Amino acid sequence: MYKTLITLLRGKSHTIAEATTDAHAITILRQQMRDAATGLEKSKRAVALAMSYREREKKTLIQVNQQITSLEGRAIDAMNKGEDVAAAEAAEAIANLEAERDNIEAAIAKFDQDIASLRSKIKNAESRMRALKRGTRLADATEKTQHLRGTQDSGVVANLQNAEKTLDRLQGQQEDNDFVERAIEEMSVEGCGAATDDKLANAGFGKPLKNSADDVLERLRKSTKKPTPKTSK
Repeated sequence: MYKTLITLLRGKSHTIAEATTDAHAITILRQQMRDAATGLEKSKRAVALAMSYREREKKTLIQVNQQITSLEGRAIDAMNKGEDVAAAEAAEAIANLEAERDNIEAAIAKFDQDIASLRSKIKNAESRMRALKRGTRLADATEKTQHLRGTQDSGVVANLQNAEKTLDRLQGQQEDNDFVERAIEEMSVEGCGAATDDKLANAGFGKPLKNSADDVLERLRKSTKKPTPKTSK
């Protein structure tokens, strides 16, 4: 159980770390590129320093070769004059200088090899750095575009939909108000005409609008009156 709990905690920590990395991927990428750029600058300084050391060794090699040449001439002159001790001393100095010359030449060769290797690595790193910069600009632009698109989807579109609904409700209310106003106006006109019609009819102008009590009684008398029987001839 304890191991399972530890495994679960490790799994959650890994998931959280991945989610955090994904959420800040652009920021992390930029920092990684800054670190890479710093390392690249250090490599360039190392190449420049190696080139400086190589040039110093070359100057030393020139001096050593000059000393060897000078001593060889003096040793030969001493030998010609029978000064074997002086010639032997010169020969020993020449041998030491030749050993130093060999070491210097080996150092120069090593500098040449290291400089060529570092330059090749720097060239490759610079190419990769340029590709990373292009990719970073593209990723940054894509992230900003997605952010703007997401803002439009969640903000602008939602606001437009709400505005359209509000406009529909407003137009519906206005249509209802217009209908009510027209109905009231029509009723007002009709009411005014009906009142005038009643007034004129009651004054005896034209046909009455409704039957009077006398008219009703007359109609009832007619309906109850028996018809006169027919007589045969």
